Amino acid sequence: GAWGGGWGGGRGVQRSSRRQRQRGRRDGHDEMKKRGRIGAGGGRGGHVRKREVGWSTEGFTWSGDTSHTGKILKTLAMEDCKEAPTPGTKATGHQRDALDALGRDEAAVFRSGAGSALYVSIDRYDIQYACKVIMKDMATPTIGGMAKLKRLARYLKGRPKVLWIYDYQPAPEYID
Repeated sequence: GAWGGGWGGGRGVQRSSRRQRQRGRRDGHDEMKKRGRIGAGGGRGGHVRKREVGWSTEGFTWSGDTSHTGKILKTLAMEDCKEAPTPGTKATGHQRDALDALGRDEAAVFRSGAGSALYVSIDRYDIQYACKVIMKDMATPTIGGMAKLKRLARYLKGRPKVLWIYDYQPAPEYID
């Protein structure tokens, strides 16, 4: 049947058929085509699954959802903070009490901010490593982990959006 082993060890992991996977990949394309926003020319664009997509004669652009960047800053009460030039450094989180556990309320704030940062990192190559390091503290949030999260929030304040630019490539002259 559709339920079975694989990575989930047989505990309710549903396998999708090849047809279902192909249908899932086409959904975003079909959604844009229905709305008349797909294809070259005219600087058309729109949103597909909360991602901004723009099309032109030179290529297309793509960027992730920026609303979660503001959510991270608001969760940590850092809307008016100073910007940081990098998402993390070796020194971030190396205080004397860095390994001390956070209180229950602070841990909830940490987990909320870290989860939002992980969602943002899907579209942002520049923060993926910093998010990986922060996520190591999810089981037992520490003061050092909170310092790392705040450093990432300060970085996101200065760079709330990353725009991916894909230029069209010329068609190959011949194929072997």
